[in-house]
Amino acid sequence: LADCDRVVVSGVTILNNPLVPNSDGIHCTTCRNVRISDCELVCGDDAICITSVESRPGSVCENVAVSNCTMSSRSAGVRVGYGPNPIRNCVFQNLVIRDSNRGLGLFVRQEGSIENVLFNNIIIQTRLHTGHWWGKGEPIHLSVLPERKSQTDLGRIRNVTFTNVLAESESGVVIWSHEPGRIEDVTFDRVRLNVRKSPLA
Repeated sequence: LADCDRVVVSGVTILNNPLVPNSDGIHCTTCRNVRISDCELVCGDDAICITSVESRPGSVCENVAVSNCTMSSRSAGVRVGYGPNPIRNCVFQNLVIRDSNRGLGLFVRQEGSIENVLFNNIIIQTRLHTGHWWGKGEPIHLSVLPERKSQTDLGRIRNVTFTNVLAESESGVVIWSHEPGRIEDVTFDRVRLNVRKSPLA
């Protein structure tokens, strides 16, 4: 879905081959007023992806609500971020993410910032997979890194809350910025993480 407004996706089942890269489930780029609910997604790439790539300059991706979905991914169960435009006002709740390389990911790589995001009531089970896949088994990942070394205008991650999250993984939580101050106001409330041993950990 690119540059759409007032979108409802409900009761959809997507069963991709998890060995096929770039097989996203539901990908919204620079969309507004989106509701996604009651879906089952099995994907070789991000199961639900919210980006700001393809659109007119100055556009915003905003007002996205995702609820009551189950998903599995060779990348992230939920990915937020990528592109030059801002992403804001997103809620993700009542989700089950299983057998995935990543659980929840927020990624700033260009000038577009991510702000006002809420994750609530989520169960995450991530694992490490052999081969060259995206992610290292982290249940939660926040990062701000320039896409190119020459890039100077970079966005931020701010006002993000994780509440009522149960996670089991073969890796820890990642919060990383290439310089101080690019990630701020991140809250973890009632988040439980069990890091288990494995041959790949």
